[in-house]
Amino acid sequence: MLKVSFLELFFRGFPESILFIWAISLINMKKISKKVWLLLSIFLSIIVYMVRLLPIQFGVHTLITVVFLIISTNYFIKLPLTRAISSSLIVITLLSICEFINSVLLIHLFNIDILNLVNIPSKKILIYMPSLVLFAIFILIFNKFNKNIAKGEN
Repeated sequence: MLKVSFLELFFRGFPESILFIWAISLINMKKISKKVWLLLSIFLSIIVYMVRLLPIQFGVHTLITVVFLIISTNYFIKLPLTRAISSSLIVITLLSICEFINSVLLIHLFNIDILNLVNIPSKKILIYMPSLVLFAIFILIFNKFNKNIAKGEN
């Protein structure tokens, strides 16, 4: 079981879900309403929170979350299943890469012992915030790239 505090849900889970939905909509060049975006982000945040409370092996929660992400983007955003699967996997992989980069920098560049800090919700949020910011930067770059492509096609 991965303990997640409400603080983590609010400051990490919800922003992460917002970025997930945004990235998936950008990858598929599909506009979604702000209402759907917000509701789906809240829904996914709660699902992730509940899945992390399950007494399951580490890593399985990610697979279950990906399944919920695929189903919800297929149902709510009306993406074809193949696009929902591929874009969800791309987004999860990108976030994993961002978290890996953040962890490597924290451990090797700043000599921070992550294992001692992950049990303190406020510190856990702070040490993993750079990965969320990096994830957002990648999405912004992709958004800029998409806009340039769209301008070139018109």
